[in-house]
Amino acid sequence: MRPNFGFLEVLASAYCWRVACNRLPVVAKMGEVRFKKMVRPGDTLFLEVKFKNKLAGIYLLHAKVTVDGKTSAQFDIACALTESLTN
Repeated sequence: MRPNFGFLEVLASAYCWRVACNRLPVVAKMGEVRFKKMVRPGDTLFLEVKFKNKLAGIYLLHAKVTVDGKTSAQFDIACALTESLTN
């Protein structure tokens, strides 16, 4: 089973919550997606995300998914933040 874009969006959204600071994050774009290793049911995934830049309120990130220490997928994320969650 290969990870699909829905799978990648869930992983990206999970990290965007870390950046959000009480605001609702939205994955605005994903690019440079590379699938390298099959993911099978029962595999434990490790997500590593690195901050690249912030431009006009958009956070640019690079994510890498590993399984058993081997890269399964990697991609770039653009994450936007909406208004405060308390409104």
